[in-house]
Amino acid sequence: MFSNLLQIHEVDLSGFDSSLVIDTSYMFKGCDYLTSINFSGFTTSSVKNMKAMFYWMGTIASIDVSHFDTSQVTDMSLMFNKIGRLESLDVSNFDTSSVVDMSAMFGDGAFRFLNLSNFDTSKVKSMQNMLCYCHYLTSVDLSSFDTSSCGNFLYMFSHSESIKSLDLSHFDTSKAGHLVGMFLWCESLEYLDISNFQTGQMTSFWDMFNRCKSLTSINIGNFDTSRITSINQMFKDCISLRSLDLSNFKTQNLKTMLETFANCVSLTSIILSSFDTSKVENMESTFYNCNSLTSLNITNFKTSNVQTMKNLFYNCATLTSLDILNFDTTKVTDMTSMFEKCTGLVNLDISNFYPNNNEIYSRMFFGCTNLEYVNFYNYYENENTTYDYIITDAHSQIILCIHVKREARI
Repeated sequence: MFSNLLQIHEVDLSGFDSSLVIDTSYMFKGCDYLTSINFSGFTTSSVKNMKAMFYWMGTIASIDVSHFDTSQVTDMSLMFNKIGRLESLDVSNFDTSSVVDMSAMFGDGAFRFLNLSNFDTSKVKSMQNMLCYCHYLTSVDLSSFDTSSCGNFLYMFSHSESIKSLDLSHFDTSKAGHLVGMFLWCESLEYLDISNFQTGQMTSFWDMFNRCKSLTSINIGNFDTSRITSINQMFKDCISLRSLDLSNFKTQNLKTMLETFANCVSLTSIILSSFDTSKVENMESTFYNCNSLTSLNITNFKTSNVQTMKNLFYNCATLTSLDILNFDTTKVTDMTSMFEKCTGLVNLDISNFYPNNNEIYSRMFFGCTNLEYVNFYNYYENENTTYDYIITDAHSQIILCIHVKREARI
């Protein structure tokens, strides 16, 4: 009705008969210079769709919707999304018992306080991006949320950098197919207990805790991971995590581990004893810059289908030993910087590694300044192989005492 009208500054709907209105979607979308709306007398008892009603309003600082009758509304997606100056909003009287979609309802706003404690979400099927990019929100009460019908939590809290705690102990996630990016970039979140989450039907945890920089512990001890295919960047940049016990993870369907633990700079131990990696194709940067890891037991890893190990152990500087004799590298085509800057390694046995004619080894051991011995038994030079900096220290000096299958030039 008023969508994208940039010239209006005030709207008075006090004498407007809206008793038969069933759709207010996009009503004020893009009204960037609108500063005041008078809703007194505005009836919403017949409205079923409020999608993006106030979407992308950059100037308005106050909206009074406390008298709205929302009992018939089924769609509230994007309703208050991208409202740049609205710091508080009273939706405590909202009847959301009929709402099916709350996707991005409050996303990308200036909210500092939201009272959602009375929300009935028993019919909601999507909460995708519901509270994402709420940069100034420090807490939110979701105790009333019934998520038994919700199948989509995609990026629900992502980039809400100020939220310090979340109580999701009552969340029912049995309908969700994945939890991709659910807590992505929640930089202030210090603790999270989601051990109650039902995950047996899920296929992906991609970006789930990525850049949760303040998390010191995560309780995911009851996760059923039997159908998971991707844990890409799952714990990336969790710089405060000191230990992870993933011994309960059953990963027989896992296919990709791109940057799973990358930049977990405080992590001293990871328990991966039950990991089945027989279907994994991508191990690029899995342990990238885990420079506090003092030990890593991955003797159970099966790598016969892995195609890239680029940066796999890059700058794992405190690892003094690494047993990877179980590694099968017959399909690997890229080992660039695989052990680069692993300054704690003195000896390494990769006699089980098998050369691939199209394999790239650039900087494989670059910066391994303390590496004295490498058992390289199966390797030999061929015209399709890239060897630049393959076995050099920080000063590009060749490391000696290498056993090779046949005479080779490095």
